[in-house]
Amino acid sequence: MTTFLPDPQIRTERLTIRPFASGDADRIRAVIEARHRFLPPGVPGHPSGISRWLSHGVHELRRSGQGVHLAVEADGLVVGAVSLFKTLWGAGTTEIGYGVHPLYRGRGFAPEAVGGVVRWVFETTGLHRIELRADVDNIASLRVAEKAGFVREGVLRAAEMADDGPHDVVVFGMLRADAAATARTRRVPAPGEATARTARTARTGRAAGPEPERVDRSTGPEPERTDRSTGPEPERTDRSAGPEPERTDRSAGPEPGPEPERVDRNARDRERTVLDLFRERGQRAGACDPGLPTDHPPA
Repeated sequence: MTTFLPDPQIRTERLTIRPFASGDADRIRAVIEARHRFLPPGVPGHPSGISRWLSHGVHELRRSGQGVHLAVEADGLVVGAVSLFKTLWGAGTTEIGYGVHPLYRGRGFAPEAVGGVVRWVFETTGLHRIELRADVDNIASLRVAEKAGFVREGVLRAAEMADDGPHDVVVFGMLRADAAATARTRRVPAPGEATARTARTARTGRAAGPEPERVDRSTGPEPERTDRSTGPEPERTDRSAGPEPERTDRSAGPEPGPEPERVDRNARDRERTVLDLFRERGQRAGACDPGLPTDHPPA
């Protein structure tokens, strides 16, 4: 194969990517008059040249075998363009470029369109490498390349001339193996699938992307834990079952010995009182010692 298919119809989730046709004349005229810059190189600068460009000029690249210019359509309007150029069939390589209408930027149309064209190239041709180049200062274009799955390979210094002088260019590459890996992780919807996904979004009110991977706590193994209810009881001191500690029990001790002899203080006081009376009387009468019998005479 030395040329691309003449009438491709590439469909993605939201876009149709196809050759430019005569029915696009009004849309191209509006774009030219508004001075929007996203159409392929060679687009006429005046509306008078639109008819000829749509019938011949935009298709000349495909006829030469060096590439193809394709319109990106959303909701019946041309909102962008994707081009393949610098195609080397013997080396199996080509380069891709893209542009989006200023009013439709920021919606993800560019990476979606690029991804659709990449898939189509590898499915319908023997090419094994697609290259993408972007100005190092064009952050939006760099993000498109990354989102589409291209691999950043390096920077070419002063490789592109602009109005303000030469600019550095970042080189990205997409190999057939890269596209296969990207398709496994981020599958491009097949034709007709977009309608089903859109219906699902309308029913649920959520984005129609794949469900995120979840951890099912109900079916997964329980995490290892320490079960205090079934594990062995920790060693402890049971005060109720162990021997009674030695203590002094004043109520249950040995029988006390015989009580010590106690002096009856009341009887002794009475005895002293009697003796005191006798002494007092003896002193008054000159009698004998009241502590002696009265029948004994004094010495």
